[in-house]
Amino acid sequence: SSGINAESQSKVIEIQDELFKCNREKFQSLETTVKSIVQNTMQSEMKSYSSALTENAQPAVISSDVLKKVVQAVVEEEDRSRNIMLFGLDEEKNETLSNKVDEIFVPVGEKPSF
Repeated sequence: SSGINAESQSKVIEIQDELFKCNREKFQSLETTVKSIVQNTMQSEMKSYSSALTENAQPAVISSDVLKKVVQAVVEEEDRSRNIMLFGLDEEKNETLSNKVDEIFVPVGEKPSF
């Protein structure tokens, strides 16, 4: 009885192996089909996107007013990025702020601009 059991197990393993090979082939075929469809779709969409861009492409025209506003905004932002706040300074009557700031920054090798 054990000979039949071993023979049956061998047959089951052989059938499972065949089933596995068949499933792997189906999966590979499906994978190839999907890759091909995706590639064709991407190429088609890229061509249509590219042609839409070239058909509708017009040179950008910026008015001088818009350009001035953009430049001013950038300059203001850059100026603000250099701002510094000093805390803990003693205030005195008739003091000159620039001299007081110079007293703090010159020793560390910085020269503030006002």
